[in-house]
Amino acid sequence: MAAVMIGIDPHKGSHTAVAIGSREEPLGRVRVRACPAQAGQLVAWAAAWPERTWAVEGAAGLGHLLAQQLVAAGERVLDVPPKLAARVRLLQAADTSKNDPNDAQAVAIAALRSTAPRQVAADDHAAVLKVWAKRHRDLSRCRNQAACRIHAVLASVIVWRTAFVASMAGDNAWLERAVSSELERTVSRAAPATTGTMQSMVMTRRRSWAETDHCAGRLKAGPRRSRSAS
Repeated sequence: MAAVMIGIDPHKGSHTAVAIGSREEPLGRVRVRACPAQAGQLVAWAAAWPERTWAVEGAAGLGHLLAQQLVAAGERVLDVPPKLAARVRLLQAADTSKNDPNDAQAVAIAALRSTAPRQVAADDHAAVLKVWAKRHRDLSRCRNQAACRIHAVLASVIVWRTAFVASMAGDNAWLERAVSSELERTVSRAAPATTGTMQSMVMTRRRSWAETDHCAGRLKAGPRRSRSAS
Protein backbone atom coordinates (compact mmCIF):
# COMPACT_ATOMS: atom_id res chain seq x y z
CA MET A 1 0.00 0.00 0.00
CA ALA A 2 1.31 3.42 -0.92
CA ALA A 3 2.28 5.76 1.90
CA VAL A 4 0.66 8.69 0.07
CA MET A 5 -2.04 8.44 -2.57
CA ILE A 6 -2.67 11.50 -4.73
CA GLY A 7 -6.01 11.61 -6.50
CA ILE A 8 -6.50 13.82 -9.54
CA ASP A 9 -9.78 15.11 -10.94
CA PRO A 10 -8.89 16.12 -14.52
CA HIS A 11 -10.72 18.73 -16.57
CA LYS A 12 -10.10 20.54 -19.82
CA GLY A 13 -9.13 23.80 -18.14
CA SER A 14 -7.57 22.69 -14.87
CA HIS A 15 -6.68 19.68 -12.72
CA THR A 16 -7.30 19.31 -8.99
CA ALA A 17 -5.06 17.01 -6.94
CA VAL A 18 -5.62 15.89 -3.32
CA ALA A 19 -3.05 13.89 -1.31
CA ILE A 20 -4.19 11.50 1.44
CA GLY A 21 -2.36 9.18 3.83
CA SER A 22 -2.80 5.49 4.51
CA ARG A 23 -5.71 6.31 6.86
CA GLU A 24 -7.44 8.53 4.28
CA GLU A 25 -6.45 11.69 6.14
CA PRO A 26 -6.01 14.72 3.84
CA LEU A 27 -2.42 15.89 3.50
CA GLY A 28 -2.76 18.67 0.95
CA ARG A 29 -4.36 19.76 -2.26
CA VAL A 30 -3.50 21.86 -5.27
CA ARG A 31 -5.08 23.04 -8.48
CA VAL A 32 -3.00 23.52 -11.63
CA ARG A 33 -3.92 24.92 -14.99
CA ALA A 34 -4.07 22.54 -17.94
CA CYS A 35 -0.90 23.39 -19.87
CA PRO A 36 2.25 21.67 -21.19
CA ALA A 37 3.95 22.13 -17.79
CA GLN A 38 1.08 20.62 -15.77
CA ALA A 39 2.89 17.39 -14.89
CA GLY A 40 6.02 19.22 -13.80
CA GLN A 41 4.00 21.48 -11.52
CA LEU A 42 2.28 18.50 -9.89
CA VAL A 43 5.55 16.63 -9.38
CA ALA A 44 7.16 19.71 -7.82
CA TRP A 45 4.18 20.11 -5.48
CA ALA A 46 4.35 16.42 -4.41
CA ALA A 47 8.10 16.44 -3.80
CA ALA A 48 7.45 16.36 -0.04
CA TRP A 49 6.10 12.78 -0.33
CA PRO A 50 8.74 10.56 -1.94
CA GLU A 51 6.66 7.38 -1.55
CA ARG A 52 3.71 8.52 -3.57
CA THR A 53 1.33 7.05 -6.08
CA TRP A 54 -0.90 8.97 -8.44
CA ALA A 55 -4.52 8.05 -9.16
CA VAL A 56 -6.06 9.70 -12.23
CA GLU A 57 -9.78 9.52 -12.91
CA GLY A 58 -10.38 8.32 -16.45
CA ALA A 59 -6.72 7.82 -17.41
CA ALA A 60 -7.90 6.41 -20.74
CA GLY A 61 -10.18 9.39 -21.45
CA LEU A 62 -10.01 12.98 -20.28
CA GLY A 63 -7.00 12.34 -18.05
CA HIS A 64 -5.04 10.43 -20.70
CA LEU A 65 -2.54 13.19 -21.46
CA LEU A 66 -1.82 13.99 -17.83
CA ALA A 67 -1.42 10.30 -16.94
CA GLN A 68 1.03 9.76 -19.79
CA GLN A 69 3.02 12.82 -18.77
CA LEU A 70 3.31 11.55 -15.20
CA VAL A 71 4.37 8.10 -16.41
CA ALA A 72 6.99 9.72 -18.65
CA ALA A 73 8.29 11.59 -15.58
CA GLY A 74 8.89 8.27 -13.81
CA GLU A 75 5.82 8.33 -11.55
CA ARG A 76 3.57 5.40 -10.68
CA VAL A 77 0.07 6.13 -11.95
CA LEU A 78 -3.16 4.20 -11.39
CA ASP A 79 -6.34 4.43 -13.47
CA VAL A 80 -9.58 4.92 -11.53
CA PRO A 81 -12.88 4.47 -13.42
CA PRO A 82 -15.25 7.43 -13.02
CA LYS A 83 -18.08 5.16 -11.79
CA LEU A 84 -15.92 3.79 -8.98
CA ALA A 85 -14.94 7.28 -7.84
CA ALA A 86 -18.59 8.39 -7.92
CA ARG A 87 -19.61 5.47 -5.69
CA VAL A 88 -16.89 6.30 -3.17
CA ARG A 89 -17.94 9.94 -3.09
CA LEU A 90 -21.59 9.04 -2.46
CA LEU A 91 -20.68 6.62 0.34
CA GLN A 92 -18.56 9.13 2.24
CA ALA A 93 -20.04 10.01 5.63
CA ALA A 94 -18.66 13.54 5.64
CA ASP A 95 -19.03 16.25 3.01
CA THR A 96 -20.64 14.79 -0.14
CA SER A 97 -21.07 17.99 -2.12
CA LYS A 98 -20.06 17.87 -5.76
CA ASN A 99 -16.83 19.82 -6.26
CA ASP A 100 -13.34 19.21 -7.60
CA PRO A 101 -11.52 18.68 -4.25
CA ASN A 102 -14.10 16.13 -3.09
CA ASP A 103 -13.95 14.36 -6.45
CA ALA A 104 -10.14 14.19 -6.30
CA GLN A 105 -10.28 12.86 -2.74
CA ALA A 106 -12.80 10.21 -3.80
CA VAL A 107 -10.46 9.18 -6.62
CA ALA A 108 -7.58 8.81 -4.16
CA ILE A 109 -9.69 6.74 -1.72
CA ALA A 110 -10.95 4.51 -4.51
CA ALA A 111 -7.40 3.80 -5.67
CA LEU A 112 -6.17 3.31 -2.09
CA ARG A 113 -8.86 0.73 -1.21
CA SER A 114 -9.09 -0.99 -4.58
CA THR A 115 -8.00 -4.63 -4.54
CA ALA A 116 -6.87 -4.73 -8.17
CA PRO A 117 -6.02 -1.24 -9.45
CA ARG A 118 -4.94 -0.88 -13.07
CA GLN A 119 -1.53 0.67 -13.49
CA VAL A 120 -1.07 3.03 -16.39
CA ALA A 121 1.67 2.10 -18.86
CA ALA A 122 3.36 4.32 -21.39
CA ASP A 123 1.88 4.29 -24.86
CA ASP A 124 3.87 2.41 -27.48
CA HIS A 125 4.75 3.69 -30.94
CA ALA A 126 1.61 2.18 -32.47
CA ALA A 127 -0.64 4.19 -30.14
CA VAL A 128 1.30 7.39 -30.84
CA LEU A 129 1.09 6.87 -34.59
CA LYS A 130 -2.63 6.20 -34.29
CA VAL A 131 -3.11 9.54 -32.55
CA TRP A 132 -1.10 11.36 -35.22
CA ALA A 133 -3.02 9.60 -38.02
CA LYS A 134 -6.36 10.57 -36.50
CA ARG A 135 -5.17 14.16 -36.10
CA HIS A 136 -4.04 14.28 -39.73
CA ARG A 137 -7.39 12.86 -40.90
CA ASP A 138 -9.35 15.41 -38.87
CA LEU A 139 -7.25 18.31 -40.22
CA SER A 140 -7.68 17.06 -43.78
CA ARG A 141 -11.44 16.91 -43.36
CA CYS A 142 -11.54 20.44 -41.92
CA ARG A 143 -9.41 21.73 -44.79
CA ASN A 144 -11.63 20.11 -47.43
CA GLN A 145 -14.75 21.43 -45.73
CA ALA A 146 -13.37 24.98 -45.61
CA ALA A 147 -12.25 24.77 -49.26
CA CYS A 148 -15.71 23.59 -50.38
CA ARG A 149 -17.40 26.40 -48.48
CA ILE A 150 -15.09 29.03 -49.97
CA HIS A 151 -15.63 27.59 -53.45
CA ALA A 152 -19.41 27.71 -53.02
CA VAL A 153 -19.33 31.31 -51.81
CA LEU A 154 -17.06 32.46 -54.64
CA ALA A 155 -19.15 30.64 -57.23
CA SER A 156 -22.35 32.25 -55.99
CA VAL A 157 -20.70 35.68 -55.93
CA ILE A 158 -19.46 35.32 -59.52
CA VAL A 159 -22.82 34.03 -60.79
CA TRP A 160 -24.91 36.73 -59.17
CA ARG A 161 -22.46 39.48 -60.15
CA THR A 162 -22.67 38.36 -63.77
CA ALA A 163 -26.46 38.18 -63.52
CA PHE A 164 -26.60 41.69 -62.11
CA VAL A 165 -24.41 43.06 -64.89
CA ALA A 166 -26.50 41.27 -67.50
CA SER A 167 -29.75 42.59 -66.04
CA MET A 168 -28.39 46.13 -65.98
CA ALA A 169 -27.40 45.74 -69.65
CA GLY A 170 -30.89 44.54 -70.55
CA ASP A 171 -29.85 40.92 -71.29
CA ASN A 172 -32.84 39.15 -69.73
CA ALA A 173 -32.03 35.85 -71.41
CA TRP A 174 -28.64 35.45 -69.67
CA LEU A 175 -29.93 33.27 -66.88
CA GLU A 176 -31.78 31.08 -69.35
CA ARG A 177 -28.61 30.48 -71.36
CA ALA A 178 -26.54 29.87 -68.22
CA VAL A 179 -28.93 27.34 -66.73
CA SER A 180 -29.48 25.58 -70.04
CA SER A 181 -25.75 25.30 -70.74
CA GLU A 182 -25.11 23.94 -67.26
CA LEU A 183 -27.84 21.34 -67.65
CA GLU A 184 -26.52 20.36 -71.07
CA ARG A 185 -23.05 19.82 -69.60
CA THR A 186 -24.61 17.68 -66.88
CA VAL A 187 -26.47 15.63 -69.50
CA SER A 188 -23.27 15.06 -71.47
CA ARG A 189 -21.53 13.72 -68.35
CA ALA A 190 -24.48 11.57 -67.23
CA ALA A 191 -24.87 7.84 -67.67
CA PRO A 192 -26.75 6.57 -70.76
CA ALA A 193 -29.60 5.24 -68.59
CA THR A 194 -30.37 8.72 -67.23
CA THR A 195 -29.75 10.75 -70.39
CA GLY A 196 -33.39 10.76 -71.51
CA THR A 197 -34.67 11.94 -68.15
CA MET A 198 -32.12 14.74 -67.95
CA GLN A 199 -32.84 15.87 -71.51
CA SER A 200 -36.49 16.21 -70.59
CA MET A 201 -35.40 18.31 -67.62
CA VAL A 202 -33.49 20.60 -69.99
CA MET A 203 -36.53 21.05 -72.21
CA THR A 204 -38.78 21.70 -69.24
CA ARG A 205 -36.32 24.28 -67.92
CA ARG A 206 -36.22 26.04 -71.29
CA ARG A 207 -40.02 26.17 -71.51
CA SER A 208 -40.32 27.56 -68.00
CA TRP A 209 -37.78 30.29 -68.74
CA ALA A 210 -39.59 31.14 -72.00
CA GLU A 211 -42.89 31.46 -70.14
CA THR A 212 -41.24 33.64 -67.52
CA ASP A 213 -39.82 35.98 -70.17
CA HIS A 214 -43.22 36.14 -71.90
CA CYS A 215 -44.98 37.05 -68.64
CA ALA A 216 -42.33 39.63 -67.83
CA GLY A 217 -42.72 41.19 -71.27
CA ARG A 218 -46.50 41.44 -70.88
CA LEU A 219 -46.11 43.03 -67.46
CA LYS A 220 -43.74 45.63 -68.86
CA ALA A 221 -46.03 46.37 -71.81
CA GLY A 222 -49.11 46.63 -69.61
CA PRO A 223 -48.54 50.14 -68.18
CA ARG A 224 -47.55 51.46 -71.60
CA ARG A 225 -50.78 50.21 -73.15
CA SER A 226 -52.84 51.67 -70.35
CA ARG A 227 -51.16 55.07 -70.73
CA SER A 228 -51.58 55.03 -74.51
CA ALA A 229 -55.25 54.05 -74.18
CA SER A 230 -55.88 56.90 -71.77
